[in-house]
Amino acid sequence: MWAELLQRIGYQGALNPDKETLFALHECHVRSVPFENLDVQHQVEIKLDIPHLFHKVVTQKRGGFCYELNHLFYHLLKEIGFKVSMVSGRTYDDDELGPEFDHLALVIALDEKLWLVDVAFGDLFITPVEITNEKGQTDGRNYFRLEKVGHDWLLWMSSDGGQFEKKYQFSTIPRTIDEFQDQCQWKQDSPDSYFVKNTVVTRPTPSGRKSIFNEKLIMKENGDRKDRMIASPSQLKETLKNDFDIQL
Repeated sequence: MWAELLQRIGYQGALNPDKETLFALHECHVRSVPFENLDVQHQVEIKLDIPHLFHKVVTQKRGGFCYELNHLFYHLLKEIGFKVSMVSGRTYDDDELGPEFDHLALVIALDEKLWLVDVAFGDLFITPVEITNEKGQTDGRNYFRLEKVGHDWLLWMSSDGGQFEKKYQFSTIPRTIDEFQDQCQWKQDSPDSYFVKNTVVTRPTPSGRKSIFNEKLIMKENGDRKDRMIASPSQLKETLKNDFDIQL
């Protein structure tokens, strides 16, 4: 089962619970599996049990959002032998902090350090970031820093290393998938949900990122941006197939 997931993300390296393996797995996953909410848009119920997620992501070669992709990745990392926990994140809308269990991320204890792991936020880090407020970090594309806020941590991101924006606040308390179920359901059903209001598909490219946002394909390459309108459902299907390897 897990060999098929490794094949899906294109990982062929060693399976040791070490930093090199963690970073390689994370990057392979982010580059191979899109962040997307197409099931929400098509009113297909999102189920968080592993057989269902495996079928969707591996067999159907789909993507998903945080409760799906980070949950599946959690079980892969656990199978390899990593000390990994699911944790609750709260995202920002402008400067307003979302509710508990708004986002599912992962924390790994490794080499006497803690690492934030997240393959399912959309445009974020390609490789894990160390949970420390002592230094800035980069994944080779963007810049990140963490700030201790009470018992929690706040993740900041910048494209140039100068102007940072808040991404989400998280705790390192281990959680179970059942604790995320209510928020996962809300994001599928509520007319106020960002994922009900918008179609979102995104994946990094070797020199940038491709994203679908509603009726637009956004292509960022080497700092340049080009937008292309998606004029019809048939053109959307073609774009999904050609640019994201998704066939509905």
